[in-house]
Amino acid sequence: MIPTIITVSVLALGVIIFFISFNLRYVGKKEKPSPEEKAQISEAAKLLKLAQKGDGEAYYKLYLLYKQNALPVNFSSEYTERRTYLKKSADLGYPKAQYEYGKSRIYSGDCSVAVAYLEKAASAGVTDAASELARIYDSAAYGYKFRGLERFNKLTARKLQAKWLQVVAETGDAEEQVSLGYLYFYDLDDKRSALEWFEKAAAQGNGRGLTGAARIYQARGGYEKALKYFTAAAEGGYSGGMYWLGRFYLEDYAFDKEKALFWLNKAAESGRLQDTPAMDYLAKLYEDGGVVEADHEKAQYWRDKIKAVREAFKKRNDEAEKIAEKDLSED
Repeated sequence: MIPTIITVSVLALGVIIFFISFNLRYVGKKEKPSPEEKAQISEAAKLLKLAQKGDGEAYYKLYLLYKQNALPVNFSSEYTERRTYLKKSADLGYPKAQYEYGKSRIYSGDCSVAVAYLEKAASAGVTDAASELARIYDSAAYGYKFRGLERFNKLTARKLQAKWLQVVAETGDAEEQVSLGYLYFYDLDDKRSALEWFEKAAAQGNGRGLTGAARIYQARGGYEKALKYFTAAAEGGYSGGMYWLGRFYLEDYAFDKEKALFWLNKAAESGRLQDTPAMDYLAKLYEDGGVVEADHEKAQYWRDKIKAVREAFKKRNDEAEKIAEKDLSED
């Protein structure tokens, strides 16, 4: 009986202190809390009461109030309070908190702690946590060393990346299905799995998925299906599909020079960095002659175009880095 009374008293005292602290900012001021602020204070007191009883969601909602500066009580300890509420929520098993706390620990402190929380969140259905894990292992595959996380060889890192990327892909996200497909295609040398995920994305009309599947069918000699998929991607507006369809018309059974040049030019004219392969392919065609009549002026046009696109991209990157550095110096 006595321990129960003490526990209830401590909870009540905590709520009272919390309620008073939220009103301290109005002491000595003429203005009174607005009805909206009073409602926030009342809601926060209720949340604290639930949180102290072990409600992880309540702790998370308190964290959000601090994060949104909805209740700026004690500015000197606000950040500490916010992190405390987030961790308590995560430790009580609330998935959204596990994701946010895990994400906050990737580059600060021990990354293995981040991974542990992110895995719990991902296993509970938080797809953003699975995406974050996939990004961690992608970076690890490129040799990035996270503090506290064991160093993986490239193949192991890619397999772990695929494991968590698949969690997102299984939700029906076409772009992630394509990313998983290319991970199997290039890094894990598993064309069967690659085709499976490309097909899922292609079924949604995704141009990258259609093109990925077409390339596998082409390599297997399934030219009719490859042509069908390349055409669907190109006609759907995907420039990568236009490029590969143009090449297909020059290199495989459906040789058609006019169609090839039409699609290659359509891809190259976008002027985007990702379409420089189409520009390079056209330049080589006009340099070499044979398939088309040699034309050094056209070849040079496309070489100059590639150079201009790359320079423009570098300029944008440099400007973005300067802005980022300026923002950091002002913080």
